[in-house]
Amino acid sequence: MGRCLLSRLLISGLILGCISSSFQETVVYAKPTVSLESQADSAFSQGVKATEKYDYKTAIMRWEQALTLYKKLGDKANQQILYNNLGIIAGNMGDFPKAIAYYENALKFAEEIKNSGMEGKAYLGLSGIYSTQSNHNQSIHAAEKALQIALKIGDKRLEESAYDSLGSSFQYRGDYSEALGYYEKALKIAQENLKDDQVIASLYINMGIIYDSLGDYPQAIQIYTQAIQLASGSWKELLTSSAYNNLGVVYFELKDYPKAIELQLKSFELAKKTGDKVMEGRVCGSLGDSYDAVGDYQKAIQFNKRGIEITSELGDKDAEGHIYFRLARNYEHLKQYDKALTRYQKSIALLDALGSPQETYQPQQGIARVLLAKNQPVLAVLFYKQAVNTLQATRQKIKGLNAAFKKSFAESKSDVYRDLADLLLKQGRVGEAQKVLELLKDEELTEYLRSALTTPPGDLKLNPDEQKLWEDYQKIQGQELALYTQQGELAAKIKRISISQRNSNNPEYQQLREASDKLYARIDTLTKAFQEVFLPRATALYKQTNLTATDTDLSTNIDRMSKTLTDTKAAVIYPLILADRLELILLTPNAKPLHRTVFVKKVDLERLSLALSVKLQSPGTQTKADLQQMYQWFFAPVESEIEALIKAKTIDTVVYAPDGVLRLIPVGALYDGKQFLVERYPLGTITNLSQVKPAKSHPSSQLLAMGLTKTRSGLNALPGVKSEVEGLGSLFRSEAYLDENFTTANLRDALQEHPTFVHLATHANFSGRKEDTFILLWDKKLTLDDLKDLDLRSLDLLTLSACQTASGDEKAGLGLAGVAERSGANSVLGSLWSVSDSSTAQLMDHLYANLKAGMPKAEALRQAQIAMIHSASTGQFEDQRGGLGVVPTRNAQTSKTAGNYSDPFYWAPFILIGNWQ
Repeated sequence: MGRCLLSRLLISGLILGCISSSFQETVVYAKPTVSLESQADSAFSQGVKATEKYDYKTAIMRWEQALTLYKKLGDKANQQILYNNLGIIAGNMGDFPKAIAYYENALKFAEEIKNSGMEGKAYLGLSGIYSTQSNHNQSIHAAEKALQIALKIGDKRLEESAYDSLGSSFQYRGDYSEALGYYEKALKIAQENLKDDQVIASLYINMGIIYDSLGDYPQAIQIYTQAIQLASGSWKELLTSSAYNNLGVVYFELKDYPKAIELQLKSFELAKKTGDKVMEGRVCGSLGDSYDAVGDYQKAIQFNKRGIEITSELGDKDAEGHIYFRLARNYEHLKQYDKALTRYQKSIALLDALGSPQETYQPQQGIARVLLAKNQPVLAVLFYKQAVNTLQATRQKIKGLNAAFKKSFAESKSDVYRDLADLLLKQGRVGEAQKVLELLKDEELTEYLRSALTTPPGDLKLNPDEQKLWEDYQKIQGQELALYTQQGELAAKIKRISISQRNSNNPEYQQLREASDKLYARIDTLTKAFQEVFLPRATALYKQTNLTATDTDLSTNIDRMSKTLTDTKAAVIYPLILADRLELILLTPNAKPLHRTVFVKKVDLERLSLALSVKLQSPGTQTKADLQQMYQWFFAPVESEIEALIKAKTIDTVVYAPDGVLRLIPVGALYDGKQFLVERYPLGTITNLSQVKPAKSHPSSQLLAMGLTKTRSGLNALPGVKSEVEGLGSLFRSEAYLDENFTTANLRDALQEHPTFVHLATHANFSGRKEDTFILLWDKKLTLDDLKDLDLRSLDLLTLSACQTASGDEKAGLGLAGVAERSGANSVLGSLWSVSDSSTAQLMDHLYANLKAGMPKAEALRQAQIAMIHSASTGQFEDQRGGLGVVPTRNAQTSKTAGNYSDPFYWAPFILIGNWQ
């Protein structure tokens, strides 16, 4: 949806403060004693008055007249001011190349006349333009230049604007915590020094987008409402238009569509009143989405068509490409498939022509859905594959995506993989489906970490017949791209003509418009060729060929996985949760992948999983019936195959690659009616098989043990950690680091000795948000990014014996996987919930004794957990490790004890991610 990130010198149209101050400076430089100067000053003044009425076309015309006169006078000061203001207006109207040219001229003159304040404003203008074009490094560089100038001359208003611009730049880049830091600095200046409600309101709007992007909807609503209340004066309508639209987006995400429409209509009317075309176009997109969501597709089409008119007028091909996608989706919902295909194809062509192929995955997915609706499932696979490949390429560029697109990207991309895997399984193409699931799991982790993973992304190779079809498609696509490139060149020439001269009396303009119209007609004809020529030919070819043939790359991948499984004696289960069923894919040594279908609805599966994940966190709660149901869904369908492999000694370990809410359920706790699954097999967890690193061989194991026993950062003391860490240190004859010695510096130094195992007994938290994931040291909270900076690649095992995963958040399970990826360790052992202090110490004693004896990691953990299951020890309610999770409930029956350690609460949460050997 079209969120509106404000840059006061650009997008929001908040130009009057700048222009007013500029006009005041003009009075200083202008000397109305000569007629030419008087004419220039008069034209300048008329331009200012036009902006007050949002009459930007008149403003540009008057200022260009004034600029011509000031050039004749050699008045560099007023030329600089005019170039700066023209840059603001050009940016407001979406003419970004011209805006950059204006600002660069403003910068040149400001340097010549040594006006530092105006030089800083020019840098801010450039920063805002670069942000909208996703040139984030250039944007940040320009804003930093402005900040340096502001600090040097002591200009608080310029300093505040520079911090705001830096916040916007980092926000567009997706670095939300960095952006908030800059916004807070700007807000402090605005509140304490400037005491300017309009500036404060604009900052609130930008901060609101961050809270929205992070899913903190109550905070976003509160801050947008404050912005509306503060908006006043010359900026009021522009501020409230942006705030209403953004507030509407929040209600859209909360699925309160009537409220979203009410707010967005207010924004739309204000945008029309102010003449802010950029805002109007964005609000049209927002309204198109909202009306589509309530099923009023005709209204959605109406607003999307208006959005296309505006973006075409502005020459904003990127926005035009996205609105064509929205329009196509409207027609798809109306089952007007031919119209939908044409608009999806236009969207792809526009985005490709702009060099934005990473954004074409949604229209590619749309084409696939329409083909499926037209009963062409095999041809749909081709477009689904290309949508996945587009996403795979995008993961390397995720830092470059603006915040609004990144959010929609994260929300929608999972469906592309799942829909394709579903379709492939229905066609019996199990190997290809498994490859898609691997890519999906990588993509989810990439999004969680908000950066590219350390391994190459890979893609889905097309088999020879699919490749031939795609080449035919690209020929048509290539012709469209060439025409759009020509059309873009014409649009650039039109933009060089002053807006006031774009009329029927200008022969050059008329000639360019006619040429542009002819190109659009040719594009329309070629777009129809996709539907009228390519699709019939592709359908005919599909009837003659075997498109389920395995491509070379897939065969190689299957062979590689088979070797890994043979060498490690393991079978891997890949669950795929779909709306109406569960699919299980089983990979085993030296055999083709097989799959089983379980008819359980996603809503029922998720309801039980979430309820069970909460129950497991309270000892004494009855969970066996639910665990037995989970067993029937997730293991029983492949049990006979696994048992046969175990008896034949082909495998000895079962590994899961969990999906969705299953990340919150410890697979070892699944119950067959007699035993827990961990009592039958060693178990491991992976993101995907391709990420598993080879087992390390260590002639002698070394352990680094560190821990926190005292209260720190508001989290409770862990008295059992002292004996745990010292006991492990004694077992491996190594130094133990506790409390004040458990620092980042000591950890970094100790890692230089390349220990085999690192054991951290301290609070750690895993959330669905990367920002809330941390490991607590004495001197700081170690983040996932901090882990990346530590050299942990030599580790065979990193153990976090007091961590937890947030309850009820299926993405929180990615936190442990994130640690495994960020740390570089061969394996990571962590916990899904806050654990008992004393029971954990016992489990760790068993685990490391087994590891020291040479057991594989999965078997060492299994034996430690079995020892707890059959322990005669009694579990006491005590301090829980981890600070933010569900604290066990004290029942009347269990106010003193919670039974023995056989309860899954004590042993089940520990899962091993990565290499299981």
